[in-house]
Amino acid sequence: MAKYRTHAFIPDPQNKAHTPVNHLRAAGNYLADKRPDVIILAGDWWDLSAFSSYDTDAAKVAEGLSYAEDIAAGRRALDVFLKPIQQASRRWKPDIHFLHGNHENRLVTQVQATPMLRGLLGFESFGLRERGLKVHPFLKPAIIDQIAYCHYFNMDSNGRVMNSKRGQASARAQVNNVGMSATSGHKQGLDVYVKESPAGRRRGLIAGSFYQHAEAYLGPQGNAHWHGILLKHEVRAGDYDLLEVSLEYLLRKWT
Repeated sequence: MAKYRTHAFIPDPQNKAHTPVNHLRAAGNYLADKRPDVIILAGDWWDLSAFSSYDTDAAKVAEGLSYAEDIAAGRRALDVFLKPIQQASRRWKPDIHFLHGNHENRLVTQVQATPMLRGLLGFESFGLRERGLKVHPFLKPAIIDQIAYCHYFNMDSNGRVMNSKRGQASARAQVNNVGMSATSGHKQGLDVYVKESPAGRRRGLIAGSFYQHAEAYLGPQGNAHWHGILLKHEVRAGDYDLLEVSLEYLLRKWT
């Protein structure tokens, strides 16, 4: 009998200098117990709020917007998440993938806008590869067990790149436009779609929120969406059995 793999998908945490990380510890504990074969981090692990306005004034960046705090916050959160996984590594060693998100890409945009920062800022500061993660560039899909993973997909139904930075409007549009099972982060909440066909199931999934803080730009009503992580059991030919693991459950049972 074939042994199918299990994937864990971790939506955007958007770590900032003063946001809590105990949910990330809980997720690491949970995964160390469940031992999926593959772990995919959706991106926007770093919020990089210092560059949120794409400010081109290098002096302002240096004086008022703490890039160093932004980087330290994401690295600290990553170590908290990985610690229980590393402690279990004698018996289990998953493939861990990191999808660069638009928030990580703020670094690129800042350097392009402020040439004097070239050579001073770089993705090396994230420390991803030194922690054993497989890194995928922004908007370049990673195909794992016939599922396309990307922070978001920006192709229309004709295969053309869309100008919008919002990604697909829905999980249904995503699977139809990408043409295969496709999973992304970026968009808050949870959207799941299953496309049945004689050739087999194609599944669309969008989940972009795994954090405890409220995002001010969303307003009082905009933060009431689903937060959590996802496990895909019995992954085969792009299909899988989906398990939702809520933020509340992780905090209650796995911290």
